[in-house]
Amino acid sequence: MNTHNTSRGKTVAGHALFILTLLLAIWFTLFGMVWVYFAALIIAYPVGIISLVICLTMLSADKSQKRYKAVLYLLLLGFILSIGALIILLLTN
Repeated sequence: MNTHNTSRGKTVAGHALFILTLLLAIWFTLFGMVWVYFAALIIAYPVGIISLVICLTMLSADKSQKRYKAVLYLLLLGFILSIGALIILLLTN
């Protein structure tokens, strides 16, 4: 049974979506901790939500794509860091 996708267009689109999702997750992880004037709500969380939606869509389409699980872990790490930075900011001010 052939488990590889032989359609070049779908393979390229899948790789492009993965790279886009990964870059958006990295952006969210890095900038989710910027809570000066609640900037994370504007510059990080919309990007994180877009990355999450693309990631969940790709996972629901094909459960065997384990590379998207790394993106989910990165988004979870970004969320934990973001909430931790917000709590520290609120406790110190």
